[in-house]
Amino acid sequence: MELYRIDEKGLAEAMARLIAEYRVVAPVEKGPRHVFDDIQDWSEARPLAVGTVLPPKKFVFPQRETLLRFQLTGEAPQAEAVVDDTPVVLAGVHPCDITGLRCIDHTLAGRYFDEHYGARRMNAIILGFDCMPDGHCFCSSVGSLKVESGFDLFFTPLQVGGYAVRVGTQRGRKLLEDYFTAAAPAGVYEESLEEDFRKRKAAAIRLSIDAPVGDLPGIYQQAMRSKVWEKWAEVCFSCGSCNLVCPTCYCFDVQDRVSLDGAEGRRERVWDSCMLAEFAEVAGGHNFRPTPSARLIHRHNRKFNYQQDRYGEPHCTGCGRCARACLVHIDMVTIANELIAEQRGEAS
Repeated sequence: MELYRIDEKGLAEAMARLIAEYRVVAPVEKGPRHVFDDIQDWSEARPLAVGTVLPPKKFVFPQRETLLRFQLTGEAPQAEAVVDDTPVVLAGVHPCDITGLRCIDHTLAGRYFDEHYGARRMNAIILGFDCMPDGHCFCSSVGSLKVESGFDLFFTPLQVGGYAVRVGTQRGRKLLEDYFTAAAPAGVYEESLEEDFRKRKAAAIRLSIDAPVGDLPGIYQQAMRSKVWEKWAEVCFSCGSCNLVCPTCYCFDVQDRVSLDGAEGRRERVWDSCMLAEFAEVAGGHNFRPTPSARLIHRHNRKFNYQQDRYGEPHCTGCGRCARACLVHIDMVTIANELIAEQRGEAS
């Protein structure tokens, strides 16, 4: 994988060129928090900010999107699919969120290809940036401390200033040639600085799951009747905040909106949450997961059991957003470690 080096000035000049030609999105300050939003100048961006409220997935899998528009007048109804393939540059995407996009790809751009998601995903230029963790991060426990793919260019801040730049795709190489003209080939020295950053990053992580990630499917399979679920269900509000900030959740509802005169309308896809009480309710009023504990079991098994068993990696990236968003401080690591301790006979 090719390695280059660029200083802050060269990066700013390159981003100015991109902003002039593309829609560019990056983390920006919004009061005490950071969110991914459109920028008009690179000085607005905070690419190293940890814990944006929502992950950048919202730009390839929007909270609400129109799937098709339809006309109900005339001799026969007419419908037309709406597919948005407008290019967008996602800058400041951290390893956990690059991993999150890959997890969604498994379902929406794999065996069953969703053309709406796929069009946005293929036209999203990913400029990854490495980061230092905060107190909620546990990416080293789930294999997303670093990434080797899933980006066009990846920037690692160097203690001596500037960034090491990894080229991840042919599109990334073309971006480097056309926009990042100040980047110069790097070598062993920059590789050592890059590795030093990762070591410092790993050392700064304070949370960890007390078992190898490969053991987690088996642990969760054995924990379906654990008392741990009831303990945390007692305080869970079933508000769905954890789902809605997660970089790997993709559950959705489909709604039809028709004009007041009934002449036209649109079909929309909107985010949904398996933690909401009515999510698993079907016709006739039966609910497959009527209790908070049943919903907790399902959500956590989706992250560390079902999807991991199918795709070979957990569908939790260790970003910590769910813990930051939870009103009662439920977090993935605490529950995982309580289940592990219970199975080891260490529970109090």
